Amino acid sequence: MSEPTNSAVLPAEEPPERPIDVPLGTTSGSAGRALLLATLTGIVDAGVFLKTGILPSVMTANTIFIGLWLVLGHWNTLFLAVAAVVTFGGASMIAVRVVRSSVDTTQDVQRLLERLEFSTLLVLAGLGVIERLGLHLWPDPVNTLLVVVVATAAMAMQMPQVRKVEDVGVSTLFTTGAIAALAYDLADGRHGPKVLRHERLYMGLIGAYAVGGAVGGALALLTPGLGLIVPVIVFSAASLWHRLRVNPAK
Repeated sequence: MSEPTNSAVLPAEEPPERPIDVPLGTTSGSAGRALLLATLTGIVDAGVFLKTGILPSVMTANTIFIGLWLVLGHWNTLFLAVAAVVTFGGASMIAVRVVRSSVDTTQDVQRLLERLEFSTLLVLAGLGVIERLGLHLWPDPVNTLLVVVVATAAMAMQMPQVRKVEDVGVSTLFTTGAIAALAYDLADGRHGPKVLRHERLYMGLIGAYAVGGAVGGALALLTPGLGLIVPVIVFSAASLWHRLRVNPAK
């Protein structure tokens, strides 16, 4: 009788891990860039919300809108809310796949995401120019849907770009974490330069969203199309700030 053979299958050797396989949520940035991007979010959200009833960066609100508009029978807005949620998820997946297949360092991640967001904001600005010329985008359903999709895709590309400022976790898309962190610090009664620096950052982010909302709302109400054009200008300022911080001599 022949000896029994070892039928155990050895696990396949895993490919070497790429440096970019670390979570995108670890990307760092300066406080100035985070504040500019938060202001940009407020401008985009306010301008698009006043026209469509959708918040391109706030998927919690849009998810609630899906249920609310379903119950109330507001089918057009329900469709836009669904489109925003699907777009944000899809654009986030595209960003991850493109980034992880194209770059190898955190700096390259940020640069590629910058280019992706800038491209979407350029399209949004183009729609703003069309409105400025008198070819109003609203209430045409196709144009309205296009604005929602483009603005939401831009916010999805922005989210991973700055997730930390020094040792502080931040978001340039929503304030919930900043408000909670500020409340915790104040409740603990801690002191010191580091704590004060954190608290100033949290308050700055909260204020930046509010300022952006005021600017976006004013532009949307007072000047047709300008609320869709200004975001690309603010984003360019944030990108310039980033480049000057990374390469101050250039």
